[in-house]
Amino acid sequence: MQFFKRFKLWHGKPAVAGVHIGMKHIRVVKVERNGEGFSVVSTGIHPTPAGVFPDDIHSAALAEALTLAVRAADAGTAALATVIPGEKAIVRHIRLPVMPEKEVGAAVRWEAERHIPVPVGELVIRHAALGDVSGGGVKQLHVLLVAAPRKTVQEYYALFQRAGLRLAAIDLQAIALWRVFTGRGKTDGGTVAIVNIGSVSSQFITMRDDHLQLTRMLMVGGDVSIDAKGEDKKVNRADGAIAMQKDGGGISGNARTAGVNTGDDVGKVTAGLERRRAKEIAGAIRDSLNWYHAETRGNPVERIIICGSWANLTGLSGLITAALGLPVDAGFRNLGVRNGEPVKKLDPSFATALGLALREV
Repeated sequence: MQFFKRFKLWHGKPAVAGVHIGMKHIRVVKVERNGEGFSVVSTGIHPTPAGVFPDDIHSAALAEALTLAVRAADAGTAALATVIPGEKAIVRHIRLPVMPEKEVGAAVRWEAERHIPVPVGELVIRHAALGDVSGGGVKQLHVLLVAAPRKTVQEYYALFQRAGLRLAAIDLQAIALWRVFTGRGKTDGGTVAIVNIGSVSSQFITMRDDHLQLTRMLMVGGDVSIDAKGEDKKVNRADGAIAMQKDGGGISGNARTAGVNTGDDVGKVTAGLERRRAKEIAGAIRDSLNWYHAETRGNPVERIIICGSWANLTGLSGLITAALGLPVDAGFRNLGVRNGEPVKKLDPSFATALGLALREV
C-alpha cells in the first residue's frame, strides 16, 4: 500500500486521475502529461449516496457511485489517487534537529508516539520535510507528520476494489491543494492562504513563495448555517441549499458528467441565510490567519484563494475582502496548456481531485 507519497510532481504514467469522495458528490479529474506541463483531459461527478460517507464506506451503493463517477471521467484505466477526510487523518507540524534524511523516518515515528494518543502500531505514518526553519537561533527541520488509522486505509483500498478500480495511493488534502496552487505562476509568489470550502468543513493552508507553511482544518463549511437555527432546516439540502453563481462551471477537454451540474448545490435561499453563512466562513478564516501569524511571527498573508464546492457562494469573495482587508480570488489560473493554448476554466469544486491527480504527473 502507498499512503502519502512525498509531495513532488512525479514523472510517470501518461494518464492519472484524482478521486475526491465528498459528502454530497464524488468528483474525478483525469490529467495527462504533455511537453509543457499537464492537461485536464476530463472530469466526472456523481452524487454520493445519502448517509453513507464518511462513516459507512462499506456500502455497496457507495462503490457503485464511485464506479459511475470514475466512468464519467473515462478514468477507469488510469492510476487513481484519493484522499481520506480530514477528520480521519491526524496531522501535526513538528520540528526536529537537522539530521540526515535516512534518520528522519525513525525520528518522526518517535515524535508520533509522543504527540498522538493512539498506538503507533494501529496507524499508517508518513511525513514530508517542509524545509529548514530557525528557532531560537538554531536551525531546525520543519516536518509535516501525517497518520491515519491502518483500518481506515485498508477500508479505502477495499472500497475501490469493490468498485472494480485500482487505487494507487491515498493522499492528504492539504498536499493535494498545495500541488494545485504551487509553481507555474499560479500564485505569483508571496505569502498566500488557500481555503478549500466544503459542506461541513474546510481545509486551510498557507504557502510562502510556493512552499507549504502550515495546515489547519476548519470545522465550518457551506452548510454550517443551515443547522444554526431551526427555521433554516426547512431548506432542502438534496436540492442544494444555497445561492450559487451558475457561470462557475466549465472544464477542459472532453467533459463527462453524470447528470450533475459541475458547479453543484445550485439553489435559492434567502439573502439573509446566505450572508450569515458567508460571515461564519469569513470568521473562521480570520481565526486561522491569526493563528498563522502567531505561529510564524512574520511574513503576513498577502492574499487569499478560495476553492472547493462552496467557493462560488454569491458575494463570499467580497465579504472576506471587506472583513479581512485582503484580496480574494476564487478558483484557479494557469492550469496548463493543451495544443499551445491555456486550458479552459475548471470549476473550483474540483480542486482536491485535481491535486490528487497531479501527484503522478
